[in-house]
Amino acid sequence: MCIRDRLISGIVSSKKVQLLAIVSKVPSESQAESHIKRFMRWITHDKVDCSSYYLYYVEQLLANLYNEALPIVLVMDGSEVGRSYRALTLNVVHKRTILS
Repeated sequence: MCIRDRLISGIVSSKKVQLLAIVSKVPSESQAESHIKRFMRWITHDKVDCSSYYLYYVEQLLANLYNEALPIVLVMDGSEVGRSYRALTLNVVHKRTILS
């Protein structure tokens, strides 16, 4: 399993985006600190463009949720992050559950 797949698997399993929570759900023999360092190197690498890496998963998710009888519902949300930042998210609603 590549770093990207481990990271996504950890995010989905832990339902969190904090590295310590992600690492606790990643199946591996390695130490948690080792995984955190690996994830940090991958995330901060100049050649890693998160939008292109995650686009594949978003496309697969939407393709599997698509049903001609039911529309795909999107919800936009703004949240305060830190002291002076706002995060804007676009989420898919499926069976009354928001898929972030």
